[in-house]
Amino acid sequence: MKAYAYREKTLFFSGIFFLFLGSIGDFVVPLYIGLVITALSNNDYTLVNTYCLQLFLIICVSQPISFEFFLVLGNVQRTQGIPVYYNV
Repeated sequence: MKAYAYREKTLFFSGIFFLFLGSIGDFVVPLYIGLVITALSNNDYTLVNTYCLQLFLIICVSQPISFEFFLVLGNVQRTQGIPVYYNV
């Protein structure tokens, strides 16, 4: 495994980086839902609008980043001929 990771270290670490960024986007969504609910209970609708727009942008950015992880992982599979699967 060490030799495999060394040969493809650039793809491997870039894939882990994109997986980390995509996961951050997934963990931020419940936080924003809670912020929106709190702002709704306080009748602060301008803040609700801001949170919803920020959440929309986070979702739009995090999904292509997660897709980039799968592209990098597929490239590692093609170059090595070894099926590597991760439970994401």
